[in-house]
Amino acid sequence: SSSPKNSDFSSIIDPYMEELKRYMNRWAGTAYKVYTWEDTFTTVKTLGALQALCMIGNWFGGMTLVFIAFVFTMSAPIIYKTNKTQIDQGVKIATAKVSEQVSVTAAKFPKATEYMQKVGIPPPRPPKKHE
Repeated sequence: SSSPKNSDFSSIIDPYMEELKRYMNRWAGTAYKVYTWEDTFTTVKTLGALQALCMIGNWFGGMTLVFIAFVFTMSAPIIYKTNKTQIDQGVKIATAKVSEQVSVTAAKFPKATEYMQKVGIPPPRPPKKHE
């Protein structure tokens, strides 16, 4: 068997490399905005996620977290398949409650809502009435 020519290999890899460059540039731009506090909302979300990860890391060891993630990844689809209607109903109720609280909070802080609209964060949706 003969090995592929360099140009053949390049034609296969080039589209993937272009996609990788786009992702890396987007990631670098977002990281810059977070580190320089240019995008305050994203920076605060990042700090909150890092704080949550630190707290979880203090409670569990690394291998324990890997084991928990593995067990969850393998069992979640089966649990969802067997309890689909109850889970969907619970998610619908939780989504309605969260959107209700977000709209109440947004009404109490109109300047924050204006800022969110200015930076491009979609406004909270009004709560839906669940059956």
